[in-house]
Amino acid sequence: MEPTSTHTLYNDQFELDPIAYGLTEAPTVAKDAEVPPPGFYLVQLTSAQVRTDRETKQPWLDGKGKKVFRINRIEIMDPTAYAGSHAIFQDIYQYGRPQMNWSVKPAVAYTDRPPVYQVVKLLSAIDASLVTGNLDENCDELERIIASRPIVAVKLGYECTDNTHAKNLMERGFEKNDAYKQSRLYTKHFRNVDNTYRTHTEGPSGTLVAAKLKIDDFIPSSRVSTLTLGPLKAR
Repeated sequence: MEPTSTHTLYNDQFELDPIAYGLTEAPTVAKDAEVPPPGFYLVQLTSAQVRTDRETKQPWLDGKGKKVFRINRIEIMDPTAYAGSHAIFQDIYQYGRPQMNWSVKPAVAYTDRPPVYQVVKLLSAIDASLVTGNLDENCDELERIIASRPIVAVKLGYECTDNTHAKNLMERGFEKNDAYKQSRLYTKHFRNVDNTYRTHTEGPSGTLVAAKLKIDDFIPSSRVSTLTLGPLKAR
């Protein structure tokens, strides 16, 4: 059953929001806009910060003891034909986590080119001139500036899960993480034969699965002027 209230009981981190219980005037919540096709967009990071523990409210640390950044919501600014607000809920790790995030790209063989870190890509998208050779300095700068709702250029794609298929696999004895990994759908699964994209597709279970937005890449601010914004071009 669809909720009839115009208020939400949760904030953008899926934490209970006391304002929604009527202690003060609760904000009106706009529905997510229609999912745009994969492509390059100029977006505002309308909700982004260091990820915190729900109970202690202290910074949540990864396996290396480093802070993790989180993007909860974006607003597409350009092209205006696709303007609208979208939940993202995407973590940005300092050192990356192979097979769980972008991870760290290995250094190119026989060169002294450094690895490319996801957190540095995000900072570069905000302002390429802020990036230094010191990862800790870059992370400190990103923490300082990310809450200012910066506008960045990104490549958006799709990623979602056929939950029905995952549950079926777990009932057959598959380990939870393995079941969900085998039930994940990506941009390519939503591509039509004419290289356009649909927003729903049939999952492995046979049920219809809705596309969800994911940031596939951050574009350095120094490259934005050469970028063609909008849906990916047909091949």
